Parts: sequence; structure tokens; C-alpha cells
Amino acid sequence: MIGYNIRESLFLHIGYLERLAYIQMYISDVRYFSQDVEALDGWKNLKKFMIYCEYDWYSLATIHQKNLFLKNVDRAGNWTKILLTEAEDLILDSCNCDRGDFVNVKKLRLVNCGTIENLLDTSKPEFSPNAFENLEHLNLANLESLKTICQSEIRSLSFKKMRVLEIIRCKNVVCIMPYNLLQRCHYVLQVVSVNSCTEVIEIFNSEGFTQGIPILPKLERLQLTSLQNLIRLFSGNVPNGSLRKLSSLQVSGSNKLQFLLPQITGAFVNLKELEVGSCASLEYLLLSSLAIELKNLERLTVKKNYAMEVIIEGEDGVVVNKSLFPRLKEVVLVDLPTLGRFYRGEIAGRCFDWPLVEFVRLELCPNMKMFPIGSKSAPKLKKIHMGDDDDVEWFKAMEWEDASILSRFEISCKTGP
Repeated sequence: MIGYNIRESLFLHIGYLERLAYIQMYISDVRYFSQDVEALDGWKNLKKFMIYCEYDWYSLATIHQKNLFLKNVDRAGNWTKILLTEAEDLILDSCNCDRGDFVNVKKLRLVNCGTIENLLDTSKPEFSPNAFENLEHLNLANLESLKTICQSEIRSLSFKKMRVLEIIRCKNVVCIMPYNLLQRCHYVLQVVSVNSCTEVIEIFNSEGFTQGIPILPKLERLQLTSLQNLIRLFSGNVPNGSLRKLSSLQVSGSNKLQFLLPQITGAFVNLKELEVGSCASLEYLLLSSLAIELKNLERLTVKKNYAMEVIIEGEDGVVVNKSLFPRLKEVVLVDLPTLGRFYRGEIAGRCFDWPLVEFVRLELCPNMKMFPIGSKSAPKLKKIHMGDDDDVEWFKAMEWEDASILSRFEISCKTGP
């Protein structure tokens, strides 16, 4: 059954259609969602449904069989409660109604629900012991009162399948994944994206984990944007071998962040993309012992980190040889006014091999004294991209293995030759 802009006369009779298996409805009058109806069997027996109250929301449906997308619903009628319980893909936008027990939901998007302080509080009887046991994708946006996803101890099945977590503009959240949540979902979590959460101090609290058991073994992408009070990505113990599948790390707009990644071995070995920008307290990007492990890094982008003195900081007893970053293809260094050199320490051979590097952009790094390319390194690199003539001047004035290296490259400027 398919209907658009449903009228009350039809809506009230749907519950009597006991053999109805599929329904698709656009309901523009959200007051219907608050009504109680006499017959409910038609709603209870649905095998598949797509019900929404914003006309263009139909396109938001993805792979799930039971989709319910609501906006501005303050009370759920008896038939709506049935759908809330059964929905696999659920959007609640500006809704303060009873949200159901979330046992069957696989993809949940909560937007502008200003009264929610936490999604799950196991100390309260209204929460099912199986709440969120099927949840795979959680998106939270503009939840002004949200303090934490889970309050109190989490039951064993909750969040065990959550692969994607996205949080946007939830201004009262301090820790994205406290230990009680992290221990439940870290085995399956693949994507974490946090944007414009102004009070966030840390992302992962791993204080309860013991050494020897790697955490976050399937995490592939971590994106952190405009977290002004972020101090650290991890607190507590991060066992060696953790985060081995992380391929993309993007951090920007975190002015209190003083170091990027924890010093652990056997981690980050599959990192391919590293982008860090507008982190005003970072003095270096990586310590040399960690940089050595990034054998699969392909793209490195560093922008607008105004305290950064060096990309890789050397350590006593750590030897960095020419083969650092053997799969690197792109290097972008932009607006780093205090940057003195790429690597501070001794290199066996002075320069890196970088056999796959094809693209380099250097802009607004006027204090840079050395860039680790020599006469025989980076054989695929033909052009250096720069901003203007001032960039060309400091680039040519850097310390080079020999003066002939400059003739290897075409210099391309945005605003001139």
C-alpha cells in the first residue's frame, strides 16, 4: 500500500487491514502521529514500512525494511509506539515523544531533541535490558542537553553491534566514549566522527583495559572537527597492537591538543591518510618511534598549526633511515609559520627516499630551513606547488644537499610564475 498526504478517513482504517504486509506513507499532518486508534493489528503485522512526515525524507531510506522518520512529534499515539518499537531505521527530529525501547533499531538519527540527557540509563526501569542490541549506526546532532550516551552500567548486549558513531553539535558532552561504552563496542566500531562539540575533552576513555588485549581492532576512520577543548584522544591504557586497521585520521580545530597519538607499538600500521589542521598547541606532529611504524602512509596534510616547529620529532636512541614513509604519495604543508624542518634529528643519508611521492605543496612556511628531498629521492616528483613569490624565496633559501636539486623541479605558484 502506497499513499501520499494521507487523510484521516484512510489513516484510521489501516489498523483493520490485518493482512497488510507493506505500507509507504507520507503524512504531512504530524498530529496524526499523536492520535490513538481503535484497531492495531494492521500496524502490528507489517513486515515492511516507510513512513515519513517531511516530503524529501524519502531519499534518506537506505537498506532497511522498516523505516520511520518523524519531526515535531511530542506525543506518540498507540500505533506510532508500535512503529517506534519495530523501526530498523529511525529518525527523530525535534521530537520529545516516548522513543520506545530501541531493541530493533539498526540506524538511529536523533536531531534537535533538546530534552535528552542520555540515550540509555540502566538504572531506570523503562529501558529494556535489550536496548540497542541491534544498533549499527548512531547519529546524534544538536542535542543540547546530552551529557553522555550511556548512564550507569551497560548490559552485555547493548551497543555490541555499533559500527558507526557520528556526533555533531552536542555541546555538553565531555567524553565521547567512556569506558562503559567503549568496552561494549570497541571490537566492531569502524567509524567515529565528532564535529563542533565544544566541551569534549577526550574521545576514548580506556582506563579499564588491561595491557595485552588490543582495542579498536576494526576502527578505520576517525574524524574530529572543531573540538576547541579537546585535550587528548585517549586517556588510560592503550595496549600495544591497538587500532591496526585505522586508515584515515583527520583532526582540526582543537587548540588545546598538545600531542596527537599515544606512543604504542604495533598500532596505526595501516594508516594511509593523516590530516591535522588548526591545532594551535601542537609543537610536533609525531615522535620518530611512531613515525617509523607508518609504513602505509600515503597522504600527509598539515595546515595552520601555528606552534608547530617540526613534523617529526627525533628521540634519543631512535634511528630514522631513508626509507621512512615508503608509500607516501602526497605532502601538503600550509601556513606553519614556526615550522623549522620536517624532521628534527639525524637521517641515515640526510634525505628520505620517498619513491612514490608525486605531489608536494609548501605554502606560508617562511622559517623552514630544510625539506628532506635529495638528488636521488622522490624520483616521481616533477613539480613543487607554492602560494606566491615569497614562498619561492624561502624555498630556494633552504639547506639543500646540493644546489642542483632545485633544478629538478618546476615551481608552480597560485599567483605568479
